[in-house]
Amino acid sequence: MRIRGLLWLVALLLLTVLVPQPGLAQNSPSRTALEAAIRRELEDIDAASARFDQPAVLAHMADGEGMFYTPELGRLGTQRTKDLWGQEIDRSARAKEKLEFEITKLYVLPLGPDTALANYIETIKTTADEKTEVIQLAYTDIFVLQNGRWLLRAEHSDVLPKKVEATVAGLPTDWKRSTNSTAASYSAAVDTAVHHGGKASSSLRYNCGSDAWPWTSLNQAIDPAMYVGKRVRLSGWIKTADSGGAGGFGCVLTASGRWLPLTIYRTVL
Repeated sequence: MRIRGLLWLVALLLLTVLVPQPGLAQNSPSRTALEAAIRRELEDIDAASARFDQPAVLAHMADGEGMFYTPELGRLGTQRTKDLWGQEIDRSARAKEKLEFEITKLYVLPLGPDTALANYIETIKTTADEKTEVIQLAYTDIFVLQNGRWLLRAEHSDVLPKKVEATVAGLPTDWKRSTNSTAASYSAAVDTAVHHGGKASSSLRYNCGSDAWPWTSLNQAIDPAMYVGKRVRLSGWIKTADSGGAGGFGCVLTASGRWLPLTIYRTVL
């Protein structure tokens, strides 16, 4: 009886190993192969959109009901989405738009033997009438395997905000205003109308105050280690017209908050 019980135990263990576990796909593609297949589907959709091939685009949508969401239109069903995609492709063709697509940061997660989730960023460049607009969208898609192809069943999209150059309190990026007692009498701003050799300049304007000799400055810290043993040339452009005073620029070497002997400063009247 003990031997028979042992044999039954061995048989049970073998059965556990050999019987497929629920939720695991047999002969399912590897993560790399799955990602490549999903990428091909996305790139095929983009290529068909660029040549205004409406049937080819819609052929990538899975049979049956799905769910598609955009911030502008909300939640849509499959047929409504097909209708809107078709209208947009026709409009783009009539406008003779040139469409360019780039897919980045693609991540694919298998959800089952015939279902996968894809998350990615798509950059779309649209050119028409010699004007180009670039937008970026974040997508989360659900693909299902039908007739040997991964087809789109659901999608959530959102437009990403455009990148802008950072400015803090009217100052150029990485610049600071002095903290002396009369600095508050001045306002600082980034001026895109008056500039020299670039796209913008920084301006200082005296507002009001009772001090006899008000002043302020803008400064930027630079690590001097990169210039050890080198000759340094300092150049700058300052507009003092109609200022009623004087301006200047220069550089100082500091350590632990103290000025060191090397100080270069030039006054411009």
